[in-house]
Amino acid sequence: MPDDHSREAPKPSRSLLDEMRDIAAQLLNEQKNRAADVAHVFADALQQTGGTMQERDDKLVADYAHRAGETVERLSQTVRTKTFADLAEDTAAFARRKPKVFVLSAAAAGFLFGQLIHGGASAPSATPPTPSDSAGGRDI
Repeated sequence: MPDDHSREAPKPSRSLLDEMRDIAAQLLNEQKNRAADVAHVFADALQQTGGTMQERDDKLVADYAHRAGETVERLSQTVRTKTFADLAEDTAAFARRKPKVFVLSAAAAGFLFGQLIHGGASAPSATPPTPSDSAGGRDI
């Protein structure tokens, strides 16, 4: 009589694995396109800032804002047109070529992302604190 422990668990069918892989690829592609959309909006904001600075005769800041906007727009197009695998390969190649720049860029991006995510929560209130606020919520 065969031992129950000797049986192997059934392996998922090939079509199920292919379907799961396709779903994962589709989700990654959607996220990649969302990131490209966000980068495009950010590029537009930088370009508008450059235009505003130009109107205020602050040509140095306007030039920086325009150049930054163009760079971010190129990034947006690259993210949109390349596959996720190509982007991962490009990132790894950049990290190997310039590890210090890569680490500093990742740290800066993390800091900026954290500021965007948590910035609203730490913004000071527009209304001054009331005496009950400073008393820990207790009536004085």
